[in-house]
Amino acid sequence: MTATHDSPAPQQTYLTGGPAYRHPEQPNHQQPADPWSRWTQRRDEYGQEHIPAPSGRGSGAEAAAGGGKRDALDIVLVAATVAMGLIAGVYYAFSVAVMPGLGATDDRTFIGAMQQINVKIENPLFFASFFGAFGLSLAAAIMQRKRGGGQVFKMIVIGLGLYTLGLVTTMGFNIPLNNGLKDAGDPAAIADPAHVRDTFENPWLVWNAVRALASTAAIGFLGWALVLRGRRG
Repeated sequence: MTATHDSPAPQQTYLTGGPAYRHPEQPNHQQPADPWSRWTQRRDEYGQEHIPAPSGRGSGAEAAAGGGKRDALDIVLVAATVAMGLIAGVYYAFSVAVMPGLGATDDRTFIGAMQQINVKIENPLFFASFFGAFGLSLAAAIMQRKRGGGQVFKMIVIGLGLYTLGLVTTMGFNIPLNNGLKDAGDPAAIADPAHVRDTFENPWLVWNAVRALASTAAIGFLGWALVLRGRRG
């Protein structure tokens, strides 16, 4: 008589009421729905170096210092950088093209041309970029400060400070020199045009170079602030 051995039926773990099936290597917990919480959970299990952070999120310190999704601050900061670039370009053009070209003319032609340039440059487009670069940079600094400051805030403040140096140079030196040239009157009626030119030309070139360098450096700092924002975004 042959003995029969009944083997026990396998446990149907996938049926309702039984224990839920779990792969042996799968952690014994439910995965959270939030991507950031899921990343944190996986980081704790496997090590941060193996699990990249989800896009658009950083540490709490990075978020407070300006990370996260794009917002109004990015728009203001880009606009400030563009406006500052336009003004720095004006100063640069004077240094490398306009003033060398006028320098090759006679005294009366030089005086008359500079008088007309100083009149024509006072237009809405120039003023929008000239004052807009300062106002937008200041607005970006205030907005970043409310987000916790950080390196982005430092870069914006340095850029704003350098541009302010250019503003002070313009208002304290270049504009008074322009006014003096205007007060000299009609170039054809000036008794000693060479003296008027000598009083104006070299000092104006020096101070224009100062504001050109300051504004160009300011662009660099605002640009680096944008880079930092992009890295944390």
